[in-house]
Amino acid sequence: MEHHIVVRTKKPHVLRAMVKLAVDRSHGQIESFAGADFVTDELLTYIAQRSFRLKKLSLSSCNVSNQGFLDLITSSPLLEELFINMCDGITN
Repeated sequence: MEHHIVVRTKKPHVLRAMVKLAVDRSHGQIESFAGADFVTDELLTYIAQRSFRLKKLSLSSCNVSNQGFLDLITSSPLLEELFINMCDGITN
């Protein structure tokens, strides 16, 4: 069974808190995460440390660094699908 997080609000701090709560309640079972401008390095690290089954990651217009991104993908050995769109902090 796949576990997905889908959250919509215009308050970034609320979105981050909701994602953290969903990650905690999933007990490491989240397989897919899609985030946008509310995503930070700290949130990616939080997800990386608690989501051992992540297979799909989609980031759009987010404000993260190469390091935050690398922390997540190196902690996600099952990652199969990756979509990055307009995340200026992630460079080659």
